[in-house]
Amino acid sequence: MAEDKTGGNVRRAKLGSVAIRHIALALVASALCAYGYGQEQDPFIAAWKLVASQANRGRWTEARDAAPALGTGLEEVDIAFGWKLAPPIAAALEARDSRTLARDLTVAACGAILWKLEASRRANLADYYAAKYRVEAARTLYAELLAPAVRHQDATRGGRSDERVVAGLARAQAAIGRPGFLGRGGVPPDAPAYAGAALEIEAALRAVFPFVPEVKR
Repeated sequence: MAEDKTGGNVRRAKLGSVAIRHIALALVASALCAYGYGQEQDPFIAAWKLVASQANRGRWTEARDAAPALGTGLEEVDIAFGWKLAPPIAAALEARDSRTLARDLTVAACGAILWKLEASRRANLADYYAAKYRVEAARTLYAELLAPAVRHQDATRGGRSDERVVAGLARAQAAIGRPGFLGRGGVPPDAPAYAGAALEIEAALRAVFPFVPEVKR
């Protein structure tokens, strides 16, 4: 009986290791299942997908060749939050480490989303049109890069992170107000509501991806 129990534990440990690897690979692959990209797509999104898709297919040379196009987006996140992602992504590509690459690409996508929101918060929503653009950009980044993985985790674990992110983006959009027309119909921005929406989005993302660093405000 003791031998059977030990054997069962070993089998469960092996299955757990396989499951972890599959989840890591899914983070790279899931965003590619339902989305293509066109010539007009955001360069960071296009580069992220290309690196992920080539790595997922075992085309590591092509993935490394595509990685420099991530540079501007990664630099922006580094300047904003101090998340130095370019070196570990390069190292994961060089080592052909799918698990680490999946994690670091996911952190990069979360960082890009959270910076779009944080930039307007730091500016105190002073520019309506810039804030509106950034919320829309955050929405696109989420839909294109992370939503499939978040929805998969919600379905597997009974979570509501996707719902929370979508609702948070809607609240952020509402909180920026609107300028009105000819001095009429304007709605002033609600900075506290906006900040609360950004915090909710971050919390929802980190519920699925706990390895994502916290934004220092």
